[in-house]
Amino acid sequence: MAEIKKVRKWFWAWKDQKEEVWLQKMAREGWQLERYSWFTYYFKATSPTKLVYRLDYQTGLQNQEYFQLFEDDGWEFVTGFGGWLYFCKESDGSDNWRYTQIQFQDHINM
Repeated sequence: MAEIKKVRKWFWAWKDQKEEVWLQKMAREGWQLERYSWFTYYFKATSPTKLVYRLDYQTGLQNQEYFQLFEDDGWEFVTGFGGWLYFCKESDGSDNWRYTQIQFQDHINM
C-alpha cells in the first residue's frame, strides 16, 4: 500500500498561483496530490517529479467537453472540491493553460 501524507494548509482563494507552486514543490519532494477536502491535502508517496499543477474554478461547466479540453493539452484531472478543480501534468516547458469560461463557451459552441 502506498504511503499517504495528510497536510492541513490554507490558501486564500485569490492566491491560487501560490498554491500551485506549493503543490509543485511537494511533487519535487516525492509527494503527488491525490485529493483535497476542507483545507486538507492528501498526497501519495512517489519518486520526485517535475509536475506542474493548475487550478481552475468552475461551477456548472463540469461536463465531459470541459475536461476533454484539458486532456487534449496533456493535463490530468486530479481532484476537485467546492468548484475548485486541480489539474497536473509533467513539466515539458509548454505548460500552456487557461481556458476562461468565455473561451470554453466559444469552443463548445463552434
